[in-house]
Amino acid sequence: MKKVLLVVTLFFNFCLFSEAQFKYVASGPSFDEPQKGTSKLVLMKDGAVIFFTIIPKDGIDIRVYSKDHKEIAATIIVPSSSELRAPSLQAAFEINRDMVLLISEIQDKTPVLYRIIIDGSTGKLKKEEKIGELKKVSLGQGYAMAFGGVDSPGFYASKDPDSENYAVSLFNSFESDRNKRIEIVHYNSGHQEISRVTILRPMININTWTS
Repeated sequence: MKKVLLVVTLFFNFCLFSEAQFKYVASGPSFDEPQKGTSKLVLMKDGAVIFFTIIPKDGIDIRVYSKDHKEIAATIIVPSSSELRAPSLQAAFEINRDMVLLISEIQDKTPVLYRIIIDGSTGKLKKEEKIGELKKVSLGQGYAMAFGGVDSPGFYASKDPDSENYAVSLFNSFESDRNKRIEIVHYNSGHQEISRVTILRPMININTWTS
């Protein structure tokens, strides 16, 4: 009993001490908390913050806050190309003051990847396009993934921390030629493809790229 009381006392003192360390900075207007979907914060280089939630079937809820924590934009965009039935966020990052979202999903049993560019000041949609597509998954391949331990085909993305470049990898686990299962596509700050290569290694770190 003494040991339990000691632990409780120490925990209580720790909470009091920790609470005293918090410093109030600012608060923005309240809004209804999303009940479903994927939410994320993106800190922009100028100190602004973008909070967004990808809501399946409904769209993308976007809120933009200035560096002094004031809400300057709130909007919902509905991409025309992406169905958003079961979206998966692969990456979200800033490029030239815009926020770039890379979202994958399965359409008609086909893995696809969309790039959605959003104005970092207004939260409005600037551009959307499909930039990746893998082979359609057959029923037998579906069973192989579910019960045979075969990796699912998919996409991976990463931004170069030292430049405005970024890369996307396309992983086709059902490609019969093992040397063609992984393809890397490199994009510059203007979202233009500057290189495409098939790699032989099963694993690669795409966090390091030349400017």
